Amino acid sequence: MDCLHSRITSSNGRGVEQAFFQIGLVPKLVEKIGTFKTIIIGILSFVLSFILLSFKVPEFVSLIALSLFAFGYSLFQTPVIAFVSQISNESTRGANLGITQSAQSIASIIGPLIAGYLFYSISKFIPFQISALMGILSILFIGITIHGYKKIEAL
Repeated sequence: MDCLHSRITSSNGRGVEQAFFQIGLVPKLVEKIGTFKTIIIGILSFVLSFILLSFKVPEFVSLIALSLFAFGYSLFQTPVIAFVSQISNESTRGANLGITQSAQSIASIIGPLIAGYLFYSISKFIPFQISALMGILSILFIGITIHGYKKIEAL
């Protein structure tokens, strides 16, 4: 278990799962329920995986959590780019896509640095607990933003 938690970021199997999901599942899911709902399901999958990894659990549960993480990443990564493209007008689309990609790149650099520090200085579970909390907050933020946007659009 301890070894599994410390190897999470170097799991090669995650990439294979992500490719499988992105090629096979994501296009069908987006077509059926839409881009926005696919993104929300992806974030929820992230949150569930982080909650499972936040506690000392048997190794098979950790493996399930890692699969949920790969699934969530697949449901989030590509559709979020499509969503930004859909909601942007032609004059701001390039800038918005660049900002989105930049934010994701910065998060993928800074996130592991902070998580690694927390992992070794506080607890091996705290990075996952913080990530779960951030996922929940992001869903709330998205909901509030979309709700406010719909109110403004209705005026």
